[in-house]
Amino acid sequence: MESNISRADNFNLIKRETVQASDDFAMESTRLFFDWWHSFLPDLPRRSDFDILEHRYLIQHVYVIQVLGPGDYLYRLNGEKVIGMVGKSMRLTPFSLTSPQVEDQLLARYMDRICTARHAMRCRGNLAFAGRGFSNFESVDCPFTDETGTITHIIGVMKTIPQDRAAPPAG
Repeated sequence: MESNISRADNFNLIKRETVQASDDFAMESTRLFFDWWHSFLPDLPRRSDFDILEHRYLIQHVYVIQVLGPGDYLYRLNGEKVIGMVGKSMRLTPFSLTSPQVEDQLLARYMDRICTARHAMRCRGNLAFAGRGFSNFESVDCPFTDETGTITHIIGVMKTIPQDRAAPPAG
């Protein structure tokens, strides 16, 4: 579990874990995206397999991270709801194990875990909004390859979790 009191984004508490089954998800959108990704196993889907127009229900909740190399990443895009949850657009923002912000280093380490494991991971936690308290969230992060099998992108989906659906992770 990773948390940081003084962050440059809205994340307050994050629990990251490997997805064991689609039943692990509280939200339908994250589950449906995971199920679609999982249908390619034992191979990983290629980046070219993902067409956002075939997943219109995700447009506002999707983000795409390009793998530049081990420990080195670039946010390619993020949907409007992701921007609202994170607190800012991360589009074209690089992050790495050597970034000045600790949260960027932690995120790069997490992306490295996904690339090494070659498996989807799930995050749950809460977001702190100035003057509005907390909101729980869930995301799924799935690796995608090029034609040689090299992981080139991690595509994720992030949704807020209604208060009646799940308790925040133990901290």
